[in-house]
Amino acid sequence: MRGQFCAPIDNTKDGYDWPRLIGRLLKQHFGTSRALQQLQVEQDETEQKRVMEYLALADWAARAAVQAVKANPKALELRGPLEGLAKALQSQVSMILGDVAEDKHYFAQLYTKLDERFSIRLGLQVPKAN
Repeated sequence: MRGQFCAPIDNTKDGYDWPRLIGRLLKQHFGTSRALQQLQVEQDETEQKRVMEYLALADWAARAAVQAVKANPKALELRGPLEGLAKALQSQVSMILGDVAEDKHYFAQLYTKLDERFSIRLGLQVPKAN
């Protein structure tokens, strides 16, 4: 199934293909404002885990969208913007995770679960988070 997308990619400016939609959504949350720098999280383990889950999902989705457009010649115009967004998001994620081994481990576990659940369905091999 690798290379065959279950979710089609359309190359129209008004297309509602999933990589474009993922990019638009992530741009709203993680765009140029670097909203995560102002993020204040309660010192509650449950709240902190929710933030990690959100970050893992966002990072995985950004990387998946980049891989999808790289694999589809019709979607090359999306490659640059999505790569830039994924890179900016990764730097924000790294800043939030810092050097806390427990947080990095939990993030990696979440990432693996997302990969196992969705990469085959989308026909992708999403690069692992750093």
